[in-house]
Amino acid sequence: MVAYRVSGFIQRDPDTKIVYEICNGETYGEGSSFSRTLLEVLYQVKENTAYNKFNYYYESPVPGPSPRGYGHGRCNGQIWYGYCTQCLRVAADHILWDCPMRVGAQIQLVDCRVRYEQYAFLEA
Repeated sequence: MVAYRVSGFIQRDPDTKIVYEICNGETYGEGSSFSRTLLEVLYQVKENTAYNKFNYYYESPVPGPSPRGYGHGRCNGQIWYGYCTQCLRVAADHILWDCPMRVGAQIQLVDCRVRYEQYAFLEA
């Protein structure tokens, strides 16, 4: 791997090795409106974390029949914005694949992490 620093950021592909992954034991039913909420939460976290100081919390809107969802994304602040987004996309894909139909999950990769839940939470 080749890395170099430009304007304070390390220019290298993100390290997407899994450090840990936790799937909530509760599930939602097939066809549940929470699946739409989950996809929206993950999209917002993936696309906005890098541009919010590498630390972004999202709460889905109240209106509509879907249950509320909450998400948090964080990246290593030393990597470039685009690599942060790339890392979060990998993390979200892992969550959807490894924790199917779960009402909450979190994954820590070396350079980023994603968490979503059906309830509000705080990240340290």
